[in-house]
Amino acid sequence: IKSAIDVIRHFSIIGRANTNDVKYLKNILNVLDSNGREKYLFKCLSIKNDRVKIAAIQCLNETPLDQFDIQEITKLLQIIRSSQDIGAGETEIVLSEAFTLLSRLALFKNSKTIREFRIKGGLGAQAIDIAWTLLMKNSERKTYDNGKEDTEKFKLSESIVRFFQACSAWNEVETEKYTNDLKVAEVDPIDEYQAETLM
Repeated sequence: IKSAIDVIRHFSIIGRANTNDVKYLKNILNVLDSNGREKYLFKCLSIKNDRVKIAAIQCLNETPLDQFDIQEITKLLQIIRSSQDIGAGETEIVLSEAFTLLSRLALFKNSKTIREFRIKGGLGAQAIDIAWTLLMKNSERKTYDNGKEDTEKFKLSESIVRFFQACSAWNEVETEKYTNDLKVAEVDPIDEYQAETLM
């Protein structure tokens, strides 16, 4: 399974570069997209094997953000929340990669689905609650006598803090995008924006 995921990730990484001159690569990426690449990668996150989980979440981090839908983001949050023993195996690495993905999603502006993720009371609020709980739990772990565990603990805390930094940009990002949308629609931005519930 890991080898298959690595192949998908390889093409996804290349696909983030210019594919205009590589017809076969564009065709491969289109096939991956049309066959629900993300759905199967999320399923791989439920496999009880750290190497497979890490490969899957790293592959998801190379996937175009406009490919994600609300159900997949919900699944990601459920997987993070269900991680009871964050010190087991390489769980910290999986969670670190997951929060990296959440940070990218939080800052992505070109998707209605991702905008819904940021709306107050929605999945964004849940993600912040989960992140805060995990950060506190991770901070309480005593790992100073184990170099590997201490490094993984640091990486997890760092990725969560970066997610909080991404969240702090929501107001600026949303205000800019929503105001521009209103200008295009020739609507008074002040009255309409006040009625919008944002994080």
